Amino acid sequence: AAHVCVLLIYLAHSFLLDETCPLRVWQQHIFKKYCNLKVLDAALYRIFKMRDFRLRITEAEEKEALSVLLLRTNGYMVHAPASAGLGVRRP
Repeated sequence: AAHVCVLLIYLAHSFLLDETCPLRVWQQHIFKKYCNLKVLDAALYRIFKMRDFRLRITEAEEKEALSVLLLRTNGYMVHAPASAGLGVRRP
């Protein structure tokens, strides 16, 4: 699961930055003990395909992810009506 999260971070990194660190460098430094570049590239493609080749998430997906993260780390829950933007409140 951790490797999948790191691959998602790589996709986000590639989406956000004009000059990215190549996948081969990630493989050499992060995935060296896990797999070779060919396997890593195939895994990255599968993950990207699972996302329907979309790197953006919906507002609902964002709120759900933030709720889970905030609830588990700070004891807070995200509460935000669509028209009001993102707010935070205690449960």
